[in-house]
Amino acid sequence: MLKQRFSRIRKALPILLTLFFLATLTVSSASASPNDPKWDAHGQYWSIDGHQMRYDGHYWWDDIHDFKWDGQHWWKANQWWDGHNWKY
Repeated sequence: MLKQRFSRIRKALPILLTLFFLATLTVSSASASPNDPKWDAHGQYWSIDGHQMRYDGHYWWDDIHDFKWDGQHWWKANQWWDGHNWKY
């Protein structure tokens, strides 16, 4: 009797986990903000809150503010942002 219960639980567990995952995915996609990041059709622009970032193959560019992201820091001309101040 105990073996039968264990066998049923073992067979039902993957199904229940799959259903939980699908329900979580459905709820999260339904509640997604319209301002979530989006790629354009060509994969060259990344839009966040209506703000476009352009990728040139090496850097991400914020054309509105003329900032560049190198993977570690934001750059504006020859200054980089340390999280609090612009540094040379």
